[in-house]
Amino acid sequence: MKTNHALISVLSLSLLAAGCGEYSKNPVQDLAAMRDNARLELKKGPDSVREITKEVIVKEDRIVKIEESTINGSLLVISADEDMDFEEGKTKQYKIQARVLDPSVEIKLNVEEKPKEVSIEKSTKEADVYILTYTPALYTVPANKKKQKLKVVLKAVVTSTKNAADAAKYEGLVRTKELNLTVFRTEDAPSEVQVLGLGTQVSEGSITTFSVTAKVPGTDANAPQKPSLIVTADENQSSAGQSFKDLDGSRHIPADTKVEYVKDSVWKFTKTFDTQNIPVQPQVGKTGAILQNVDGTFVRVAFRVAYDGLQTAPTVQRIKIAYTKPISAPRFDLTSIGQTGLKASPGKTVVANFTVSSADAQAEVKVESPVTSLDVNPSLTCVDASTGANKQNCTLSLNVSCETKLENLNGDITVNALSIVNGRNSNLVAAKIKVVATQDATLCSAEAAK
Repeated sequence: MKTNHALISVLSLSLLAAGCGEYSKNPVQDLAAMRDNARLELKKGPDSVREITKEVIVKEDRIVKIEESTINGSLLVISADEDMDFEEGKTKQYKIQARVLDPSVEIKLNVEEKPKEVSIEKSTKEADVYILTYTPALYTVPANKKKQKLKVVLKAVVTSTKNAADAAKYEGLVRTKELNLTVFRTEDAPSEVQVLGLGTQVSEGSITTFSVTAKVPGTDANAPQKPSLIVTADENQSSAGQSFKDLDGSRHIPADTKVEYVKDSVWKFTKTFDTQNIPVQPQVGKTGAILQNVDGTFVRVAFRVAYDGLQTAPTVQRIKIAYTKPISAPRFDLTSIGQTGLKASPGKTVVANFTVSSADAQAEVKVESPVTSLDVNPSLTCVDASTGANKQNCTLSLNVSCETKLENLNGDITVNALSIVNGRNSNLVAAKIKVVATQDATLCSAEAAK
């Protein structure tokens, strides 16, 4: 009990020290007053909201009330397509609508950020409409991409209000919108291929310089890569009613190409058609056999222009290569026969060997059957020499019957020959072999020889 009395004494001294001056208030009575005040405040409820409104006539038959608390950027509306697609080098337009929900307020659409080629102008025909016009420069899209994303940042700002009293509320009110522009590389294939300077006929042994032009959309002199010219054989080899084949003319066009930019996306390729250093193939029929006695070879060439994985349809040129080179005629070598000629007697068989050859290794020498008015029954056989068909080893046989009269054994035997090179014939050359009648009584009876 002594301990409790001491504790109470200490507490009383502490309370006296905490007070300001003399302690005379009753803490219990103060707490009750506080509780009474709190009950009164709760009965009052929250402060009533000031309802400051203004009437905005949106339509003749409708009145919209806008609360003061909603006067913010949402009153400004910027409407535009979410995706605006463009193609390099091509102009395209989109509409943007900028309007305000309060007709007493006027606004303006400003451009905060855009590519330099983009222009945004207010429409002269439609209210609250702006026209975005863009012609993307060539190579806006990097070479390793198919498209490029760009942005335009627009800001709608209040410029004026009809009611001066509202000016303060709209001052500084803005609305910002970001538009996405997507620029694609051109997807138009090259076109308008023209072959200039290469006619429908060239002469054998000539070099003809010609050019091919084509329009390559999306390019100019600064193109990161140049278009290419593809030269091939044509898929077709003959036309309706044609009895022969058109051959591959691309073999006469060397790979060397000079390419240069002209203007307006047009490129020029310079090439040569060479029949001087590249031999002309013989004209062949539909079966593939070489045609004789023709004056030229017909060929076809297909031209395509390609760029960035796209290419034109083939442009086909049909050309006749006219033969102009002379074909060397073959030469006879009659050394083994000699100038005295062949001696023919009734009942005797005479055999003579000679050669016919051409200096052109590509030539094929043809020797025709002998022609004579003599009664000697001639026959001729020729075979290719070891060097090839440009030389013929020939054997001429004369079979004279015992009934042949001597006067029918004096004269000439004519042998004709020509060279053929790539289906072309040389001039016909003739060799005259002299035949001299002789009498050999041992071959036939004396009566038969008369």
